[in-house]
Amino acid sequence: MTQPINIEPRNGRIAVGFPIQLKEKFRAAFPGARWNPKIKRWMLPENFISAVEKWAVRVKDEAEAAAVAQEVLRTAKVIEKWLGYVEDHAGRGIVYERGVELLTELGIHDNSELAEQMNAAIKRAKEIQKLRETEENTPDGMRKSRALFPVSDLPQTGSSARWQGQVVIFENTGKHFTISKKHLEYEGEHLQGHEGQEGCYVYFREATAQEVEMHDLLEAALAEE
Repeated sequence: MTQPINIEPRNGRIAVGFPIQLKEKFRAAFPGARWNPKIKRWMLPENFISAVEKWAVRVKDEAEAAAVAQEVLRTAKVIEKWLGYVEDHAGRGIVYERGVELLTELGIHDNSELAEQMNAAIKRAKEIQKLRETEENTPDGMRKSRALFPVSDLPQTGSSARWQGQVVIFENTGKHFTISKKHLEYEGEHLQGHEGQEGCYVYFREATAQEVEMHDLLEAALAEE
């Protein structure tokens, strides 16, 4: 509301001026008011002055409240945008420090749900960073890979097996999900006939020379039985 509300006494009456946006509100509050085209003001009896002054205060408060609400809405949109940036960076293993700093300045901690979302993104970024550091410091022959198996045919974790021509050690499993036809294209023919069933990734590493030797001895012993 850029223009003020003017209330002026005029010959036993009051002339009220206000921004055009308030016309409907004024007419609803004072249906007996009459328009004076000469002075371009709404006219009321003088004894209405107290009521008009209270109306003007109420309208001002409503306008200020609306402005605050509008500012809160704008801030929420900015927080939503920057939180998206922080989460995008987290997916690449980057803690977006500038984004976190700005979100803090915008008051994201006033909303526990959004603050938790930001903290989860930071945690995810750090976990990815740690995983990368671990992989970088692990000898090539010991780095982990993964293979998708039906839950019904999961290899035993901690066991050795010959997988794709090499001896590997299965170490742990991931979350369960439904095997689709697309998985057959990328993960191998061992999934044939398991479409629509539950599956999960099994993480493994290449076996050490000693583990390969032990596996070969076990295979030989089983073959003799």
